[in-house]
Amino acid sequence: MKNYHLSGKTIIIRFCLSFIFFWQLQPVYPWYAATHVRLTAAAVKLVAKSLPEFFGKEQKLISLTSQDPDFFTEVHGPALRVREKPDHYFDSEYLEGEILPQTRYEYYQLLQKKKLDPQQVGCLPYAIWEWTERLTGAFAQHRKWPESKEIQIKCLVYAGIVSHYVQDLAMPLHVTMHYDGWMREGVCPRIGLHQKMDALLEFVGLEIEKIAAEIKVKSSGNMFVLVTENIKEIHKMVEEVYSLQNQLLTEKKSPEVVSLATRCCRKALSLTGTVLLTAWESSSQVVIPDWLEH
Repeated sequence: MKNYHLSGKTIIIRFCLSFIFFWQLQPVYPWYAATHVRLTAAAVKLVAKSLPEFFGKEQKLISLTSQDPDFFTEVHGPALRVREKPDHYFDSEYLEGEILPQTRYEYYQLLQKKKLDPQQVGCLPYAIWEWTERLTGAFAQHRKWPESKEIQIKCLVYAGIVSHYVQDLAMPLHVTMHYDGWMREGVCPRIGLHQKMDALLEFVGLEIEKIAAEIKVKSSGNMFVLVTENIKEIHKMVEEVYSLQNQLLTEKKSPEVVSLATRCCRKALSLTGTVLLTAWESSSQVVIPDWLEH
């Protein structure tokens, strides 16, 4: 009969190996869930007067739904987790200055030519473009059937989901391969900086609603340009994040750290408001097919 008793040393080794394995699988979150909820609620309020009345009244549903893309990565089973996770980041350095194609599958073809994996590089721009188009379509249906509660709910849910991805873009460590420590020889050291950035707006104690009140947004004539230009702009903040590495890791609330948090917050609010407003205004150009029922 086999002896299944494990020595203390064996147990410790197995525990350490298991910890390392599951730690590597942990999803990378761009802002805490509470931060997404607060940013989305403030952004909805920012544009509510320019959108249909029902939209502003259902701010809570929109803001709560903004958590769902992170929740999707927690759903048990490999299909959704693997499909969803790359939509939260875009490690722009891998493309070496290549112009982004305007569709996801053209992008996959580009990555294939460069021998890159979508899970390595990320697909955040496409998540933003695709969900903006879904929201645009839902708004177009609302224009045709303004009394339909079902269509209104669809608009609210889509708005929450696209808000999440837009806010991901405003977190500098989600547009770089150096997402948690400066990458060396293809290895990210995972120093804990990403987690500190996740919590930055809450740690600093920003009054998100007050900041939103100072922002004015307008729709974008070209979503492709809006996203690609903002990727470049936000990527410029990566070196600043690392210049503040020690302060961020030790949670020092210095003026420089507060400034960084404030600019990230303003960018997240401005982009979210712009995308919501763009989807609504663009929806007036959508032709509803005859076969669509409501």
